[in-house]
Amino acid sequence: MNKMSLAITVIILLFTFFSVKAKNKTVTNKNALALQSTSNIKSNVLLKRLEIIKEMDKSQMNKEELTNLLTEVRVIKTQLIAVDGGIFISAGALIVILIVLLFLL
Repeated sequence: MNKMSLAITVIILLFTFFSVKAKNKTVTNKNALALQSTSNIKSNVLLKRLEIIKEMDKSQMNKEELTNLLTEVRVIKTQLIAVDGGIFISAGALIVILIVLLFLL
């Protein structure tokens, strides 16, 4: 029975760590629709800028320009996370959490 309770606990914890956004399909508020469209537009602009940076020829750039691009990419990624929201857990962190839970039980 101990293995069964452990398996149920692990399954419940797996579902609690993933971010699921509830979508209301019957949105009637025009402001909510405008906010959604502006966030989609903003995220699309940021993604296009990331694609432009990926396609750039970085071999002709000096060290300062490369560091500026790197900081810009980091800022864009943090802005994308802020726009999209949600909680992200890496696979390594998930494995560590499961191991700690196994030791506690």
